[in-house]
Amino acid sequence: MILALGGGLCLAHLVHATHSAESSRTILFGVVFPALISLGVFAGGVWLWRRSVGAATANRIAAWCIVCVGALSSSAVLTIRSQQAHGVRMVDQEFVVLGAASVGALIGFVIGLYDAQRHRQRAEIATRERALHDLHTATRDLVRLRDREEIATRAVETARDILDLRVSGAWLYDDDEDALKPVAVTDEGTDLISDVPTYTAGTSLSWRAFETGEVMVFDDVSDQPERHRSDTPIRSEIILPLGDHGVINIGSTDVGTFDEADVSLAKILAANTRTALERADREQQLAAARDQATRLNRQLTVLNRVFRHDLRNAANVIQGHAELLAESAIEDDADSAATIRDQAADLAEMSRQIRDIECVLQSELNETTVVDLADIIEAELERVERDYSGVRTDGPACESCRVAAHSLVESALRNVIDNAAKHNDAESPEIDVEIADAGDDAVEVRIADNGPGIPDAEVAVLERGYETPLDHTSGLGLWLVSWIVAKSNGEVSFRERDPRGSVVCLTFETASPETPDDPGTDAEPTVDSPT
Repeated sequence: MILALGGGLCLAHLVHATHSAESSRTILFGVVFPALISLGVFAGGVWLWRRSVGAATANRIAAWCIVCVGALSSSAVLTIRSQQAHGVRMVDQEFVVLGAASVGALIGFVIGLYDAQRHRQRAEIATRERALHDLHTATRDLVRLRDREEIATRAVETARDILDLRVSGAWLYDDDEDALKPVAVTDEGTDLISDVPTYTAGTSLSWRAFETGEVMVFDDVSDQPERHRSDTPIRSEIILPLGDHGVINIGSTDVGTFDEADVSLAKILAANTRTALERADREQQLAAARDQATRLNRQLTVLNRVFRHDLRNAANVIQGHAELLAESAIEDDADSAATIRDQAADLAEMSRQIRDIECVLQSELNETTVVDLADIIEAELERVERDYSGVRTDGPACESCRVAAHSLVESALRNVIDNAAKHNDAESPEIDVEIADAGDDAVEVRIADNGPGIPDAEVAVLERGYETPLDHTSGLGLWLVSWIVAKSNGEVSFRERDPRGSVVCLTFETASPETPDDPGTDAEPTVDSPT
C-alpha cells in the first residue's frame, strides 16, 4: 500500500509537470519538490519490503500515511474553499491538494515508522517480562529437583519453551571419563547435529568455557579456530558454564541471532541451573552421610549392647569369686581379693554408665521433665553414707526444688556424689551439697568435697569437649554428667574448694508452677526457694 501510494503520487506530479506552463520556480516548488517527496515515500516502501517487516508493521505505517494524507488534503481543500469564499480562485487546485497529500504521506510515513518502532519495543519488553516471569517460575521448580540429569533436561526445556531458544543442549561433567557428556538436547538440536559430541580437554570452545567459567557469546562461531567441528551448521552460539558441573550451549543457524536480552535471560537460567545442581549434590552427599551414620549407629548399638552385657556378666562373676576369696584367704591374699572385687564393681558401674550414655546420646532433642532435685539429692546422700563408711554428708536446706531436666538427671547427680566419695583421701571425708538461686529462673547445685580435687588436665578435657590420646579423663562418669546436664539445657562448671577439694556446679532451669510433674516422680506441685 505504501509503494502504491508513493508511486501514485509521484506519477501524478510527473503528469502535472508535462501539462504545466508555469514558471520554472513554480514547477520547482509546486511540482518537482512534491514529486521528490512522493518518491521518498515510495523509496521508504521499498526499504520496508527489503527488510521483510511484518504485515502488522507495514499496515501500521500505511495507516498513518493514509491518515496524514487525508488530514493535509482536507486542510488544502478547506483552504481553497476559504479563498473562494473571499472571491479568490487558485489555479490548478487539484495539484495543490496533490502536493499537500504528498507532504502528508511523508509525514505519515515518518510518524508511522516511529509508532511502529515504539509498538515493537513495547511488545518486546512485554515479551521479555513474560519470559522473565515464566523463567523465575520454572527455576523455582528447577531447584526442587534432586537428580542431575533431570535438572539438565528441565533447564534445556526451559530454554526452548520459555526463552524460545530452540537449539539448546546441556553437557554434564563425568569425573570418571574427564569429559563433558551430553545429557539433554532439544529435538531441533538433534535435527541439526544427529551425532551429539562429547567434549574432552582442549577440543572445543565448550571445554574452554567450562575450564575458565566465562560465558562465551559468538555472532559467528565459524570464525573460531577452536570450534569442535569445522563443518558445524551452528553460526550464532552462547556457551554458559555451570561451575564444576558442565555447560549449557544455545545455538542458531543464523549469524548474529542473539541480542543482550537473550544473553541476560540465558545467564539467569544457567545461574539457577548451577544452583539446582549444587543443591542436588549436597542432598546426595547428605543422604549418603545419613545412611552411613544410620548404619554405623546400628552397628555401634549392637556392639554396645553386647559389650555391656558381657562386661556386666563378667564383672558380676569376678566380683562374686573375689568375695569368696576374700572370706577364705589369708591377710595378704585378702587385700588382693578386695582389689579384684573393687575393680569388678567399677566394671559393673561402667556398664551402667555406658547404658545411660547410650540413652542420652540417642535422645535427638533436649526433652526435659519436671523433677525434684531436693528429693534426689537426699536419697543419693543417704545411699553414699551406706556404701562408703566414714563419709559425712550435708544436704541442701530446702525441702523441694522443682526443675526441668533430662530424665537421667538422677544418674548425673549420683556420678558426681560417688566420685566425691570414692576418690576422697581425707581422714574425715566430707560431701556438702547446696542448692542456690542462679538468677534468670535457674538454680545451681553445688557438690563440694574435701578430697584431692579433680585434676586440671581432666577439667580442661571436659571443657574442650573431646579427648586425645594424650589428654583424656580417667573414666566415663564426668562425661555422662556433662552430657546429661547439656540435654537438660544446663551447664557444668568446676571450682577449687578452699583449703582443699573441689566443687562441681550443675545449673538447671527452674520449672514453672503450672508445669505438671513427671508421672514417675513424687515431687510436690510447689517450688520452695533454694535459698
